[in-house]
Amino acid sequence: MTENRNSTPGIAQMDMFGGPPSPGVGARHTDPDPSGRGGGYQDDCGSQNFGRDDPRFEELKRMGLPRAWLMVAQCIGFDQWLEVWRMLSSADFDSWIRRETGGTRMPQLRPYDAYLRFQRNRYIEGLAERGMKASEIQRAVARNLREPLVEKHIRKIMEKR
Repeated sequence: MTENRNSTPGIAQMDMFGGPPSPGVGARHTDPDPSGRGGGYQDDCGSQNFGRDDPRFEELKRMGLPRAWLMVAQCIGFDQWLEVWRMLSSADFDSWIRRETGGTRMPQLRPYDAYLRFQRNRYIEGLAERGMKASEIQRAVARNLREPLVEKHIRKIMEKR
């Protein structure tokens, strides 16, 4: 620990990569001629660069998500859509909506697990394209996705690609 942020005792600051300590923090830099640049937002960052152009939406199309749900997903964003989908697929929500409305009034939506299986299968296909054998893929899926699959099922997925 080499430097405090202010004159009161507190948490000392160190370089996160193990380098020498910085000469100051914030407005207390010892550099007498700080750069005139800075501030503002990056030109290539922001919500306008996500949404419809997000390549993950193509996966939802490929797995057959109904157009109405694709429109909802594009409206709210991909990550928010996954949260909504997970909630809509839950047993608690399903029982609540049936009790409150007397039935579902939304377009049919496959369970969220269908998306997880779709992603798992893309992972298996990717490993197969790298030349891995079914037994190696089986171990990788068990280790990385914590999903035990039999080799026969993995070979079936490999053959579909």
